[in-house]
Amino acid sequence: MKLVAAIASLVAALAAQPLAVTEGRHRQVLADFDLGTVAGSCLVVKCQIFRGIMLTEEPRSGEPVAIKVTERLFGEPPTNETELVPYDDRVLKSGIGGTARTWARVHVSPRDPITVIMAQEPGPAVYAGQPALVTFDERETDLIRLVSDEAVRLKRAPDLISGEVGMLSPNSSPALAGYLMCYVMFSADMPRHGLAVELLLEMMGSPGIPAERWTSIPLLLIAYSGDQPEQRAAAIRRFAELAGREDDNAARAGFVGLRMIAQEAGNPVRYLIPPAALGMLAAKYRALVEKRVVDRSEPLDALLGFK
Repeated sequence: MKLVAAIASLVAALAAQPLAVTEGRHRQVLADFDLGTVAGSCLVVKCQIFRGIMLTEEPRSGEPVAIKVTERLFGEPPTNETELVPYDDRVLKSGIGGTARTWARVHVSPRDPITVIMAQEPGPAVYAGQPALVTFDERETDLIRLVSDEAVRLKRAPDLISGEVGMLSPNSSPALAGYLMCYVMFSADMPRHGLAVELLLEMMGSPGIPAERWTSIPLLLIAYSGDQPEQRAAAIRRFAELAGREDDNAARAGFVGLRMIAQEAGNPVRYLIPPAALGMLAAKYRALVEKRVVDRSEPLDALLGFK
């Protein structure tokens, strides 16, 4: 249950990532990556993706909107040609997802083509029978199509996942990268035990994953490597390597991982990182705390001798 709660917290962070102070293309990269993670959170469970025309011209909160389906992009096609999609435009209160949050990100445009990602069973940040994402934007629809095509490929041949992650680069589609990260984190179709840890280690530091999103990885990397000492040691070394980088986003991700390890009883960090490296990390930690890039925490204070 603790892991389930932790995963819910992680997905909340994925769904509400604050954008770094960026402009232009990189801001779009982050938005596309986040779209991929939202789509992925539905595609790792039973999911429907379809396009159509919204027949309801004046939507009302609490009443579903009718959509005449013109194309099925993912999932088993039902017999009905019209889908009823829950709608809610009330002011958001709390929670990490739900119908109101889904509709809040779009400008409703009846009679224009709409694309809907609908969860059919509960999953990370998605609710059965609720829309995970709706859009009237053709560019976003193209990204969703790309991601859904990849989901079909991996459903047919899960062994492809290692090669797909290995091919991620700065030129890769950020939306595809976001989907692949969700797949590695949450899919029940991973080909073998331990592969998720190997691929998360590869993704945390990959130039194909925006560095601002690396902080989403340590939680599950630690959880999945708990019964595998060699992979746990590799994770700790990766955290230390990232924490020492000049890039603030990379360093922040590294310290997030080290903090999680440091708060465990009998944590092995001091046995795996040389004293000289710990001294360097202590200086870096102090500097990042002063810059407010990293939050100060008691476990890191104790590990790095910060007073």
